[in-house]
This record gives sequence, structure tokens and C-alpha cells, in this order.
Amino acid sequence: MKQTNRLRSRVTILAAGLLFSLIISVPSALATFVINEYPITSGAEPFGITAGPDGNLWFVERNGNSIGVMSPTGTLLHEYPVLTPSAVPFEITEGPDGNLWFTEQYANKIGMITPSGTVTEYPITDNTGGMPQAIIEGPDGN
Repeated sequence: MKQTNRLRSRVTILAAGLLFSLIISVPSALATFVINEYPITSGAEPFGITAGPDGNLWFVERNGNSIGVMSPTGTLLHEYPVLTPSAVPFEITEGPDGNLWFTEQYANKIGMITPSGTVTEYPITDNTGGMPQAIIEGPDGN
């Protein structure tokens, strides 16, 4: 019985020491982490972000119904409108062709934008009334 109590005491002391070490080290790690925020059009509701082939950050603006481009230093470079009104772009990704591909949730379309800002839309041909959301390059490059 005494050995079991000693073992529990040692385990408790070790656990307390480990917890104390974590508490001490976590704040110091967080203190070196900085978050920078950069302005875009008010109410645009940015969502989804990807690095583009041009080295800029590309993102969708759900309420703005557009595609935004920002430099890595935080300068808003451009906002390109989506062709279909109220399409609500949802996600964006760089494609293997060097363009950026995005979903249009309420238009039932997939959109493509070139790094120079030319937008093309492709309707989803099934009649299920789908609402495309996420998009990613497949293993076959499509």
C-alpha cells in the first residue's frame, strides 16, 4: 500500500512539474507570435485564401461577390467582380494551369480567374441544384 502511495506521489509530482513547464513555456512562445491585419472593402466577408502563381494572396469576398488580390505585404491590389450577380464565391485554389479556380456557391458554377484578372465561369451541368463549396486540384491535375 505504501509503495502504491509513493508511486502516486511521484507521478503527481512529475505531472505537476510537466504542467508547470508547459504553462511557463507556452506564454513565451505566444509572445513572439504576431498577427497583422490588413483592410479590405467593408462588409466583403473574405473567405478562403491561397497563394497565387504571381506570389500574391488571392481570396474570395463572399458578400462582395468578387475575388480579391493582396500583396504579401498587405496592400490590396485589386478586387475583381464575379460575372454572375449574387454568386457568393466560397473557396479558391491555384490550379495546375497557373490560373485560380473558385466555387460559386449560389450560382452552381466553377469560376476561373487568370492572374491578370480575366474571369470565366463554367456551369455545373448536373441538375441536382448543387451548391459547390470547396475546391482542390485532383491527383490527375483536374
